[in-house]
Amino acid sequence: LGSSEIAQYDDSAWKEQNENLKKQVEQMSKELWNFKQTMQKLETENHGLQAVNEESTIMIKKYKEQISSLELRISEMVDSSMIMKKKIEEIQILEMRIKVLTEQYKMELSAHDALKSEVLLLRTNMIELQVHFASLVKLVDWCKANFHLSEEMGGVGMIVGKYPQGGSAGQYPDGTDRAGHIYVLRIFPGGPADMSRKVELNDRIHLVDDLVVDDDHSIEDVFRHIRGQPGTQVTLTLGRFTSNNTEDRFKVTMSRRPRSTYNPDGN
Repeated sequence: LGSSEIAQYDDSAWKEQNENLKKQVEQMSKELWNFKQTMQKLETENHGLQAVNEESTIMIKKYKEQISSLELRISEMVDSSMIMKKKIEEIQILEMRIKVLTEQYKMELSAHDALKSEVLLLRTNMIELQVHFASLVKLVDWCKANFHLSEEMGGVGMIVGKYPQGGSAGQYPDGTDRAGHIYVLRIFPGGPADMSRKVELNDRIHLVDDLVVDDDHSIEDVFRHIRGQPGTQVTLTLGRFTSNNTEDRFKVTMSRRPRSTYNPDGN
């Protein structure tokens, strides 16, 4: 090649190389721009991931706290379950105790009913004892009236009694109350009253001679008036109810005799 052709070739080659270089530079600039864009995008995404990571960390922390709280509640529930189990056992023990106490109460109630029956029976027996006691008092009054007098005094061979005051004395056939009345309690065989064939048991004594016998007189008072010197007479006005429920009053005059002339202890 000549010098001019060589110079022309070099210039063309340089231009071609320069164009290629420019293209390469432009290509590299584009790639660099694309790389920057990619880097920016990655940085943006990285920031987003960091935010998500921080949020996830916070959420995980919260979840851990909630799990701890749930574990604590579960532990408390387990403890409460154990406590409830103990309470149930205590309730079962109390139920058994209540059953035992109920049976004891039934037994005590039965014993109370039996005791109540015994008390009622005791009251009945006490009433009977009071009746016997009243009879005993009558005998004591007779003993006072009989043995306080001289053995030489004479009587009519009978013991008088007095109906007790109150509702226990009963009534006469005509419905009148006989409480406090003096009556013939006992007649000795062979004595003046027995031999008169007029005096009977339960005859009411209205008068001893002129003495009006009322509720205020005691057995001893009446007996003192009936007793007297042997051989003297005493007149008793007696009352006796007939079959038509009316009282028949009559008088019986008897001579007093010493007790030694009849059997005062005869049956």
